[in-house]
Amino acid sequence: MNLDQVLAEAKKESMPSLKRRRAVALAVENVIQLLEEASKGAKISPRIEIGGSYAHDTWLETETDVDFFLVYPKEVNRTQFEGLGLSLAEAALEGRSPRRRYAEHPYVEADVDSVTVNVVPCYGVTKGEWKSAADRSPFHTKYLEAHLNEGLRSEVRMLKRFLKAQALYGAEIRVRGFSGYACEVLVLKYRSFVELLRSASSWKKGVVISLEGGEENARSLFEGEAFILLDPVDTTRNLGLAVSPAKLAEFVHLSRLFLKKPSLEFFGARQLQPVSAPPGHIKSHTLMLRFAFKDRSEDILWGELWKSANGVAEHLAKDGVRVLRHRVAAERGRVSMAFLVSVEVLPRTLERIGPEIFMKDANERFLAKSNGRSDSWWLGDDMRSHALSKNDMSRPADLLLKYMEDPVTRVGFAKGLAAEAKETHEVLVGREAYSSRRVVDRMALSELAGFRF
Repeated sequence: MNLDQVLAEAKKESMPSLKRRRAVALAVENVIQLLEEASKGAKISPRIEIGGSYAHDTWLETETDVDFFLVYPKEVNRTQFEGLGLSLAEAALEGRSPRRRYAEHPYVEADVDSVTVNVVPCYGVTKGEWKSAADRSPFHTKYLEAHLNEGLRSEVRMLKRFLKAQALYGAEIRVRGFSGYACEVLVLKYRSFVELLRSASSWKKGVVISLEGGEENARSLFEGEAFILLDPVDTTRNLGLAVSPAKLAEFVHLSRLFLKKPSLEFFGARQLQPVSAPPGHIKSHTLMLRFAFKDRSEDILWGELWKSANGVAEHLAKDGVRVLRHRVAAERGRVSMAFLVSVEVLPRTLERIGPEIFMKDANERFLAKSNGRSDSWWLGDDMRSHALSKNDMSRPADLLLKYMEDPVTRVGFAKGLAAEAKETHEVLVGREAYSSRRVVDRMALSELAGFRF
């Protein structure tokens, strides 16, 4: 198939079926009735609006989340506003196992007739006078209703399907990919899926993408960011912050692959295939830290997990073990953090590098800390302090075990996870980690070794 044929078929396959459209529409009507009924007895009755991909008509058959916004007067104080909205949503969805979730804002989630429903409180404000993180959402819907046409909606669906297949879709911290709204903004900018890919294939680091101006301000406001995608409703907000540098790099690479050899496979199966059976030299350089945790909001959990894993990786590097790659998985109360490290055996001499000499206070703290535990120091051509000390540990795993004696103080572990991790942790090395049959361990290891050529 040539490019035009691939795009035509992908566009057709990305459309929700008529049967599914009817089912979701009935579920939406049902939820509106439930919310309206619950609002009748409320102290302050909000306006009910539908948002997200359903309201924009850019949803996929496999993406049936529908967002409902409870719009409260801006005079309602913040504590009362959240309590009123969440209580109303829980009352309306009683019997459908409503559960509170926390992202940038608290909301209630439930499943209604095979549709995931998100009920989000927000304020009815004037544009730009945001009081809560959700206040922009009704403006997003109005903006997209004014600028999307049926052709562009089909292009958005294609992009979403492509990103889903390549594990790049979703702004939640667990995924760190492209949000649905980011997809819609990108298609509005480039006017088609394929033109977006053509542009992405030659993006430079720090690219700024905007529909409503603000580029110059964005370069200073988001200095150092790899990807700057301005929200057309609020050009001081970068939609690209949710996208990790690695996911952005994968998108650029996959754009080039698709344009070089277009195929429907890009819309159905991941093209970057993990190394499923790494060779011995990779297995032997693998560390795994695993522990149990108590149930909590996924949004909170994943923030704590990445903070903790990044802290471990940074401190391994300070202790002479460069982390080449690390991955995190969580499933059913268990966590696995997998690290691919540079050495199997720790060096006998450890070099610690301090701040530049111009950073007076920080440099003095470094030298004071090094005095007594280091055997020598010097100032290098990099104008930093360097200190040498004897390393009494022989394996990177020993460092992990040491960290877990006091994970918060030693590696900046998230306080919410520290007690559970300290009490239940295990450290696995090399083949021992790869021989584990635990699902969560296999998930953490699934991409640790990288992709097949």
